[in-house]
This record gives sequence, structure tokens and C-alpha cells, in this order.
Amino acid sequence: MSDREQLLHLADRARRGVALPAEHDALGAGITAMAERLNLLQRGAIERSALLEEARDALETAGITEAHGGDSWPRLVPAIEELAQRADRAEAAIERVRALHRDAYPDHPGRSCTAGCGTWPCPTNRALDQQQPNT
Repeated sequence: MSDREQLLHLADRARRGVALPAEHDALGAGITAMAERLNLLQRGAIERSALLEEARDALETAGITEAHGGDSWPRLVPAIEELAQRADRAEAAIERVRALHRDAYPDHPGRSCTAGCGTWPCPTNRALDQQQPNT
């Protein structure tokens, strides 16, 4: 069952009043994860627009305008879009790893990672946060 299907199933159980407390927690966590993903996508769209504007400004500063060789701009847009897409894919991959490596016992911090790493925060999570693992 996909994450989406699981959330829909939990939402249906909650709506019918038959969800267990743990299912309510899982539904809340899933909704939070979806909201974080939406925020990530929105930030990516905003960053992409800002990047395109910066590139356009740089070209204009360099004297490449529509009146003076403006045909260079359309050739650069695909490269800029590809860089933005790569950044989006990297951010999405980080979020997928974070979804796998999270505190297994949020009510009792420091116990274990959900991916079975044995400690929390685990080495993977510390690496994502740019913290040095304990050696």
C-alpha cells in the first residue's frame, strides 16, 4: 500500500470513528509530512523564479538583451531549468531519506532510528544535518 493509500485508509477510519490512537498519530504524521513536501515544492518554485530573474538580470548587465543578441537567453533557460530540477530532485531525495530515518520513539528522544540504526539521532540523520557522527 502506498503512503497516499495508507493515509486515505487512516483518514477513512478516523472519519468513521474506528481509528486507534496510534492510527490518529500516524495520520497526523502523514499530514505533516505532506504539508512539509508541499512547502518544499513551493519553495522550489519560488527559488526557480528567483534564479531565472537573476540570470535574466545578469544577461542584461552583460549587454545581452532582446535588442542586442537576446537570442542567447532562450538557449540558457533549459540549462537553468535543468539545474533547478536537479536541486528539486536532491531536496526530494533528502526528504525521502529523512522519512526513513526518524526518531522511532518521539515521546522518548534518543532511543532509536526507525531505519534500525540503533541510535537517535542516527549517523544518517546527523550527516543530513551536517553533524559529525560520534566515533
